[in-house]
Formats: sequence, structure tokens, C-alpha cells
Amino acid sequence: MRLGLCLPQIGRFASGRVIRQFAAVADGIGVDSLWAQEHLLQADAPEPAQPGWPGGMGYRSVLAPTEVLAYAVAATTRARLGTSVLVSAYHQPVELAQRMATLDVLSGGRVILGIGLGASEGGYRASGTPWEERGARCRDFIRAVRTCWGPNPVHYDGEFFTVPLCATSPDPVQAGGPPILGGFASAPGVRRSAELCDLWGPIGLEPADAVAGLEAVNRIATGLGRPPLELVLRVFASPWLPGRVEPSPPLLQPCWVGHADDFAIRVGDAAAAGVDELILDTGFSDVRSEDDWLDQPEFFEPAIDAAHHG
Repeated sequence: MRLGLCLPQIGRFASGRVIRQFAAVADGIGVDSLWAQEHLLQADAPEPAQPGWPGGMGYRSVLAPTEVLAYAVAATTRARLGTSVLVSAYHQPVELAQRMATLDVLSGGRVILGIGLGASEGGYRASGTPWEERGARCRDFIRAVRTCWGPNPVHYDGEFFTVPLCATSPDPVQAGGPPILGGFASAPGVRRSAELCDLWGPIGLEPADAVAGLEAVNRIATGLGRPPLELVLRVFASPWLPGRVEPSPPLLQPCWVGHADDFAIRVGDAAAAGVDELILDTGFSDVRSEDDWLDQPEFFEPAIDAAHHG
């Protein structure tokens, strides 16, 4: 199984220096992938949580994901770099296709584009995108992005998006463009993933439940004549870092909490359950300093070993 970590992106201790050092150490000790997520704004009034997504999110300070990944690209040579996830409603296909193709070129072909719907109605209003059209719009968005990564000249005429006959650049390093991860959990989202994506990326599920969900995704994919998708599961994690007299209280539930050896056990169990890739997201744990970020890659070394060797 592959193991990924979310980059330092959330909270007041995320900075360029911390991102670079975190990414370089993680890359050097064998972390398989590094991830960034997207949240445009934090509404002052409470918003209803999207089904399948836990409430109470601490998004008061979030760095933009593509810029975070650009810092990580420059500090790494082998780890894949992905988004879990970008919100399609905040972007236009040609613009995002160019950004991700640029990262693919700069990284030598190590980029994954994760796309989801997001949970913030306020973010949709700020982007001028109707909340009620989010699913259909996202389906059209993914098709348009894939078109932009094809051989020039490209052209797309869909329900929501149009790409005029044109040449787009740069060409991604990966043939056909970066793999697309679907961060969708609803019944329509499962079908959207099976129809349009290469990877399925649920968040906050127990490994056995995620594997069962992937089986449902792949039954649909098989029926559509598509190859099976891989499972990339992101879980919330609150590491009990050295020197702490008590575990960090998590802001989100469910959350994995424990010492390094505790994480190694849970990661090994996820590998045994059939997870293809596991992402540990510590952005919602109690990060009290820059060192709390910088200590994490080496803290998770036993978990990396458990992922790679069972």
C-alpha cells in the first residue's frame, strides 16, 4: 500500500519554509504522495454540512492548493503530488487544465488532480456558481478538462462549458493528462467517479467501508466498459507527538489518534483491508508550532514501513 501525507496548509503555522522542509523530509524518507486541499472561504454563519462530510471544520486560515503544490514540487523528486480535493465550482476548465499541466511538467509527471463538489454554499455564491447545479456542472467540467489535455487543436461544447477550437499548453507529461481522483461519496457521485475518474477518494471512512464502497464504484465502471478505479482513502489524524503529555484534541471526527506505533498498526490494518493508498490528514489536529508540522514526517516513519511492508 502507498502512504501519503497532507502538506502543511491549514492554520497559522503553515508557511513556505515549513512546506518546503516538510515536503523534502517526507520525500526523502519514502512518503509516496503529498496532498493539498481547497477551501475558498469560511462563512461567519454556520453552513449545513454536505452529506458524508463531518461538520465543525477549522478552515480559518488556508493556503491556496496549487501554490502549495508548486512549493512542494520544487522540494521533492519522487513523491506524487495531488489535490484532495479541488472544488470544480471555483475554476474554469481551461484555466485549471493549464495549472495542473504546468505542475505536471515541473514535477516530471507526478501530479494527480482530485476533484470534488465541496461543502460550502458560501463558496459557490462567491464563485457565481449555482449550488443546485453542482453535480451536473462537475461532470461537464471533468470532461472539458480532459479535452484540454488532448492533442491540439482541442474543442469542447458541453452543457455548461465550451472550449473553442484552439491550442492549449503546456502538454502534460503524463499521457492523457494527470490521473483524476473523484472525491464524491453520494450515489450520483459514485456513478460520476466510475464514469469519469481514475481513482476514488473518499474521506473519513473506515478502511473496510471504503473498500466496500470501491467495489460498488467498480461494479458501475465495469458495466460502463471502464477499467477499475484504485482507492485513495484520506483519514483525519491527530498524532501524539513526542513531548506531548496528552494527545492532540482533533477538530474533526472520526479521527485516528495515537503514538507512532498506534498509527503503524492502523496503517497495516488498512493495507490488509485492501486500501491502495492511504492519506493521513493532520491539518485539523492541534498544531501548536512550526515544529509540530516539521516533526510529523519522521513521526510517521513506522507507518510508512507498515504501509510498504505490511
